Amino acid sequence: MGCLGPQAPGRRPRAGAPDVETIFVLLPLALLIAAIAVGFFIWAARTGQFDDLDTPAVRILFDDEEPAQRIQDSGVRIQEGPGDRVEAPKAP
Repeated sequence: MGCLGPQAPGRRPRAGAPDVETIFVLLPLALLIAAIAVGFFIWAARTGQFDDLDTPAVRILFDDEEPAQRIQDSGVRIQEGPGDRVEAPKAP
């Protein structure tokens, strides 16, 4: 009787613990994944991915200039002033 239970007749017990063979596969695989992650981090740092972390978070709060341009192109007169009113075009 082995450590994992009875062996089949005619089978020799395996040399070494079965978990050791798994370590031989998983350890290089883990090191390869870690090396790839470090490589991506170095690439991101060199290309400036971490230069400005605050602006993208607040960019959604900035007003776009494009809607005002569409209003001007449609013939609506924009009067800038205290109320920033928008006036409809006058009928001819």
